Amino acid sequence: MRVLNGKFVVVGLLVLGIGGTVLLNLATKGNPRGDLRVLKHPSSGATRVGMATPVKLIEPCAAVVDFDARFWGPKGHVALRQPATPATITVAPGHERAVLRTASGQMIRLVPQDEPIYLEACPSSPAAS
Repeated sequence: MRVLNGKFVVVGLLVLGIGGTVLLNLATKGNPRGDLRVLKHPSSGATRVGMATPVKLIEPCAAVVDFDARFWGPKGHVALRQPATPATITVAPGHERAVLRTASGQMIRLVPQDEPIYLEACPSSPAAS
């Protein structure tokens, strides 16, 4: 039977401990809750100012859109009245504010949002259950 030097044992335990911590961190990184969407980069292109343009809401219960190469949303929380779709958006000159008009007639002022954005999934409606 071969006896290992104590230094090798200590170094081996340190490597295992650090490696295990790194692997655990990598395995659990990201979304700890399955109902949270993280959007990192808008996929839309630039648009013309002052024209009402059809737009798709990222979530049907949130006034957040990917439009004009940016994510747009309200300052603070806004309750979105249904029906929200179809919807249009009009970007103001300067591309720093916009107005979302929903199918219910609701008009919501939007501003560019910092990336990434975090959106919770819409609650299920009682009829869908």
